[in-house]
Amino acid sequence: DRLINVIDPLGRATNYAYDALSRKISIANPAIQAAPLAAWTYTPDGVVASFTDANGHATAYTPDGFDRLRVTAYADGASTTAGYDNDDNLLSFVTRRGDTLAYAYDTLNRRITKSGPGLPTATYAYDLAGRLIAANDNSAAIATPQATPSYVANWSYDAADRPTGFVYGPSVTQATPAAASVVFNHVYDATNRRIAQSVGDNGWIAYPTTASQTAYVANAVNQYTTVGAAAPSYDGNGNLTFDGAVAYGYDAESRLTSASATGFSAAYAYDARGVRKSKSVNGFATVTVSDESGRPLLDYDGSSGAVRQWMAQAGGAAGVVALLDPAGARRTLIPDIQGSVIASLDAGSGALTKQGYAPYGQTTGAFPFGYTGLRTDAETGLTNNLARLYHPALGRFVQNDPIGYAGGYNLYAYAGNDPLNLVDLLGLAAETPNAAGSAYGYASGVGRAFRDLLFDPQRYFRDLQASLGRTLENCGAVCDPGAIISASTGLGPYGVLPGRAASAGISGLRSLSRL
Repeated sequence: DRLINVIDPLGRATNYAYDALSRKISIANPAIQAAPLAAWTYTPDGVVASFTDANGHATAYTPDGFDRLRVTAYADGASTTAGYDNDDNLLSFVTRRGDTLAYAYDTLNRRITKSGPGLPTATYAYDLAGRLIAANDNSAAIATPQATPSYVANWSYDAADRPTGFVYGPSVTQATPAAASVVFNHVYDATNRRIAQSVGDNGWIAYPTTASQTAYVANAVNQYTTVGAAAPSYDGNGNLTFDGAVAYGYDAESRLTSASATGFSAAYAYDARGVRKSKSVNGFATVTVSDESGRPLLDYDGSSGAVRQWMAQAGGAAGVVALLDPAGARRTLIPDIQGSVIASLDAGSGALTKQGYAPYGQTTGAFPFGYTGLRTDAETGLTNNLARLYHPALGRFVQNDPIGYAGGYNLYAYAGNDPLNLVDLLGLAAETPNAAGSAYGYASGVGRAFRDLLFDPQRYFRDLQASLGRTLENCGAVCDPGAIISASTGLGPYGVLPGRAASAGISGLRSLSRL
């Protein structure tokens, strides 16, 4: 009953090979190249010993005496090392650049502290049912917002569960849109891939000013070393530190902490959950209040506490659907098929501001929520995909995938390099966009997935399995959570989650594959 090949509608065969113990050892597609697209080897105990990608670059895994992942060695010579206690909890993790992160647990194996070089010690508390009730990053105090209004959003839906309207207090009268309605048409090929789009008004489409080609060169770990005339650089953890214009800095957990270029200097801070809580650009500080899923709800001045804007979150498949300022002005955000915000409608005047995107999300617009509906930093152009940051100009993430090869064989790739048909809303794995609304889509499953990634990784992997339409066995040995710990961002979910024991280790493949 082992899958040996899949033939797509275009007649191309993907072949799967196994060893005598029915373990997958290679995936090949002769239409693409003669060499395997992926290959695995195993230790005598049956756990993953190595993974080799389509370019022949190998990642090696060394377990400890209990088959827990100990050392991960990458094709560029860098490595990570994990240490465990007698209950299989992750006690320490040495990142690729040599930073050591340390963890402590209570008698019920729930994580209670996390610390690392240059990081405040994070602490976690739980109720009697084992649920996380507090996460404190123990950093310097920040200003308190001056207003704490209680707003209620009421939504209406049609028979297909599509949002048809909403009322968000205080009541704001919506002016009639000044622009005429427009229809987008999409064309698909035999494999259900979107290959063409047309619209009656070309003002909705982003076109390059002139035709051009850009040459890219990548190294053994898929880092761009050349992009046109630029020479990008990376730190020891594989994070992008220079893209040819902007310099980036990161903390020991590979979170962006600084960015600078001609005309601006920015700093970023995070809470104990790893969600961004504030940023300062040229000394102008903004604090963001987020809900338990990491959704932004409120921005306020980091110095005075004055509220700047509220973000109206929708139910159903939509995410941020409107921005409101303290004076009561409202802008409604209009998404396209990818969830990208293509227009902003002023409630008072009815004026419609359009914004177009290139396939990978490049835009000349300045909407705070843009490509796939996610928040965009105006100073860098990066979008915040929750688990990591996306660089539309490069068409890839600036950090490695926190879930390692479970999200794909290229740890920097965005949406499987198919942005016309897929999105990566969490910065973890590609999925089909929900055409009904904006990209956050928490109520339709995305928000729950992010919460599960933070606090219930076993459930997260079950949901990931279902959403990708594949089993963990079909994903191959790289779905091993031990490999996920070793992801070159520094840590994956088992490495950063409070209240979860890292008991799976590399041997977890055998238990997870039966979920």
